Amino acid sequence: MMYSRGEPPTPRRSESFWQTYARPVGWVIGSVGAVGLVGWLTDGNHSAAVLAAMMLAAPASIIALIVFLVRAVSQPRHVPLPPLPTMSPMPVRQGPPPGWYFDSPGIERWYDGQVFTDFKRQTPNL
Repeated sequence: MMYSRGEPPTPRRSESFWQTYARPVGWVIGSVGAVGLVGWLTDGNHSAAVLAAMMLAAPASIIALIVFLVRAVSQPRHVPLPPLPTMSPMPVRQGPPPGWYFDSPGIERWYDGQVFTDFKRQTPNL
């Protein structure tokens, strides 16, 4: 799963107290209550109570396992973005080095490395 740079992934909401602690405690209390109900319905017959509890627990365990696996697979995964390329500063365009340059026939003008100045001279005879 790829995220574009303009749309960062939304952070996951932290679980509430109910999702973290109270829900598992409720499952335990409900399981104990179901076992007690089975014992009461079977009039204390232990073998019938164990058989009934297993008949209730086996499908519930399978369903719980399926729910657990589906939730584990469907959890959003953190996909790290590739690092941004480092930007090197733009090279400064450099002109010719400072010196005397041709301006017009027989005249040279001084270039200071940034701009041509008003200093002029006659071209030396070679």
